Amino acid sequence: MLGMWKEGAFCQRMSPTLARKRHVSPFKSQGDKFTIRATAAYPPPPIKLTWKSSDPVWVEQWPLSKPRIDTLLKLADRELQKGHVEPSTSPWNTPVFVIPKRSGEGFRLLHDLREVNKKIQPMGPVQTSLPMSSMIPKGQPCAVLDIKDCFFSIPLHDEDKERFAFSIIFPNSQRPNLRFQWRVLPQGMVNSPTICQITVDRALEPVQRSDPTMTIVQHMDDILIAAPSASQVDQTVLTVSETLKTNGFEIASAKIKRGPCVTFLGVGISSSYITPPQIKIHRDIKMLHDMQQLVGSLQWLRNIVLIPPEVMDPLNDLLKGKNSWEQKTLTPEAARSLDFIEQQMKLALKHLGAEPTKIYLPFRKHLSAQLTISEHLAIALAGFGGEIRYAAKPPWTQLLAIVDIDLLPKIVDRPQPGPTIFTDASSLTSTAAAVWQSGEQWQCIKTTDPTLSVQQLEAAAVVLVCGLFPEEHLNIVTDSIFVARLCLAMSGPGVAVSTVAMMLEEALFSRKGTISVIHINSHNPVKGFFQIGNDKADTAAKGLWTLRDARQLHESLHIGAKALAKKCGVSTVDTKHVVATCPHCQKSPLWSSGVNPRGLKASEIWQTDFTLCQLLKPRAWLAVTVDTYSGVIVATQHLKTDSKATIQHWLTAMAWLGIPKQIKTDNGPNFVSKSSQAFVAKWGITLVHGIPYNSTGQAVVEQANQTLKAKLEVLAKTEGFTSSIPSGDQAHILATALLALNQFPRGDEANSWPRNTGPPEH
Repeated sequence: MLGMWKEGAFCQRMSPTLARKRHVSPFKSQGDKFTIRATAAYPPPPIKLTWKSSDPVWVEQWPLSKPRIDTLLKLADRELQKGHVEPSTSPWNTPVFVIPKRSGEGFRLLHDLREVNKKIQPMGPVQTSLPMSSMIPKGQPCAVLDIKDCFFSIPLHDEDKERFAFSIIFPNSQRPNLRFQWRVLPQGMVNSPTICQITVDRALEPVQRSDPTMTIVQHMDDILIAAPSASQVDQTVLTVSETLKTNGFEIASAKIKRGPCVTFLGVGISSSYITPPQIKIHRDIKMLHDMQQLVGSLQWLRNIVLIPPEVMDPLNDLLKGKNSWEQKTLTPEAARSLDFIEQQMKLALKHLGAEPTKIYLPFRKHLSAQLTISEHLAIALAGFGGEIRYAAKPPWTQLLAIVDIDLLPKIVDRPQPGPTIFTDASSLTSTAAAVWQSGEQWQCIKTTDPTLSVQQLEAAAVVLVCGLFPEEHLNIVTDSIFVARLCLAMSGPGVAVSTVAMMLEEALFSRKGTISVIHINSHNPVKGFFQIGNDKADTAAKGLWTLRDARQLHESLHIGAKALAKKCGVSTVDTKHVVATCPHCQKSPLWSSGVNPRGLKASEIWQTDFTLCQLLKPRAWLAVTVDTYSGVIVATQHLKTDSKATIQHWLTAMAWLGIPKQIKTDNGPNFVSKSSQAFVAKWGITLVHGIPYNSTGQAVVEQANQTLKAKLEVLAKTEGFTSSIPSGDQAHILATALLALNQFPRGDEANSWPRNTGPPEH
């Protein structure tokens, strides 16, 4: 993801000694009065990022024109003066750019952190939805605060700073490059929003606990405060401001909003009512596309205006169909649902007064077209010391001013009769896919190009479809707002100057038919025709594996060549090369099954044994059970090999695999003890100690012991553990080893279906 940098202030953190002081409640009660007392809330230590790999990432900085270099130097100097960046000698590097601000005044620093984000373990969201403003207590006065430059007020962990480095290069290499690294949270880093939410929540925690009658709602850098009295709101605002300031944040006094009506997260809030967004309900429904737009707009209201699911059901039923241009009309039930929704909206606005008919904003609407420099042009300009100029229009287009050209439009704004094609792309597989429904069957076509970005792949999917149906009108459905807006912009006059635009223009004008482009949001919970088609396109784009993905899968689980070939759809010759080039697996032999009587169905015959694994100290004993039919392995850690550990292990295995008919073990005292005998008798299991006249009676489980320990050793080396695995990581690595052995074929096993406890379905 590309991150936009904005100005901010970096606040120095206090010493660790002060940071360890306990929080003190900021309020003390005196009857109905609340007074502020000193707080001892100090900044917590920075949150350390978890990295998938410690190998440095180095992406070369592209050459910039001299004016852009001068602008970049000024921006870097400004951030250096504010303490946001520091000089660096890091082995990491990712490119930076400067782009005009939306207002047209000045520039912003743009840092491309996409390659760094691939190395970071995502934390996941901690606030999965917007807070509902309707849950604020009725009649309580409110205030809204905005944290100034929130990301730039949160420091990076010292060990993570070097990974966010960038360079400023000079024309003709006339002087050494300037190198900097960020000291604060970078915008565009995958975990920045989560860290921001956690850090602000920790700072506000002592204030939130101080008084149960007070309501504090926090979302990112926006804070809403509600309390029973206006004086309590004012004191809480002061306390929150001081607490945040102590924790390194800054509240702009101009951004503190009080009064009978405030706005929080785009929703107007008064003492008694909330104002939902103004959404006009269009009842002029003619086709499925119109219905999809109507239901999509109503989704924004559901967190604010009470709309029960049964009210939405008649509207959702109208989303079913096979073509975007399919004729649709509102049913009586759907019309009644819209009447109910309009009534709910009116009730929410009953006492809020008339809305203004016009709003004049104090700035101009500015459209900035951002074009990325191509790799070939960047190489050609490397070392060039002259001035680079950008023409507003190509010189040859001036000749068109005297030529009247009238071309038939190739893009229309509404669906028409014709095939409906769903397109999608995946950066994971570098694949562009298109799917469409033919009768009752879904058809699919794909193309793969690892050199293209996701946006280019989305456009490539449209180009692929245009060549597939050159004669008839196409209704193309995409979840890429970039492609949808670009195609709609190409319906008007203009000149294609980017690679993607020229590619689309060539595809459009090489066909006779027209197209209409429909944009939808991906992963919508309402499964209508559009969402079903988009899900199938998404599945098709992510379903193709490449050799690169096979290598990544092997680096994660270190599974064998046969498993990689089956899972990733590549040749065994290629996957053997992947395994052979792995520094951890090149000496590990492939797993091969023993020759031993097996069960005829799942959970019929098990083999159980204890084996010692020094990597797992102090719980170094592994109890291992193998289902001899399916080959599934279950392993648990124990301190010693007694009957109690044996029974505990069997209970775990039975919870996952079911109850077996027979268990084969050796003659160890833990297996022949009375408690073990009583346990198997209770469950109706036959316990056999070895196989008469067969020295390899335990060959299956013995082989599983060696295979499991070899897999644990490989995974431990991958994580940097040589002699032993830390206790906190043992369960994770053991589970990963079992996942690799159970869910992928091992060596030359005859069973090639996914590892499970039953045979494959025929």
